[in-house]
Amino acid sequence: MNSTRLLQTRLVTPTARVFQMIGKNNAAAPVQLRAFSTGKPVNQDKPLDSEFVKKHRPISPHFTIYQPQITWYGSIIHRITGAGFATLFYAGVMTYAVGDFNTAALVSTVGALPVGVKVAGKFILAWPFMYHSFNGIRHLVWDAGRCLTNQGVINSGYLAIGSSAAAALGLACM
Repeated sequence: MNSTRLLQTRLVTPTARVFQMIGKNNAAAPVQLRAFSTGKPVNQDKPLDSEFVKKHRPISPHFTIYQPQITWYGSIIHRITGAGFATLFYAGVMTYAVGDFNTAALVSTVGALPVGVKVAGKFILAWPFMYHSFNGIRHLVWDAGRCLTNQGVINSGYLAIGSSAAAALGLACM
């Protein structure tokens, strides 16, 4: 028997047995639960209180176990920048819709700031926008089936960070 057929047999057989049991008895055979941490049988008649769940729940791998990677940071930063810009957008819309916002006063206040503060402020606003944009392009490249190897993902992560920093610096110095 070739390996593909053997794999299909192993994947299909347990499901077929469950359906056979359901068909004969209209109920599946009782399954003995085991605690994930101890491997001992669990009393199924006992209600699942919070202490029981805390003691016997499965613990999935956690970021304290694994070494941090560029993909983690990229994903977190992408989500934070997206949520931040959505919040800023809705706050701006609500400010203009509800309140009497004096745009001329804001423009004159920003115009009176020193050049270094303006450049820093523009960079602080430009970098998250540029990173979110470049990382979105990175995801579109992945959707096209390119750069999906481990090294390609790592390189594209550093490329997104570097290009967003360069573009933000260019925008801030304008």
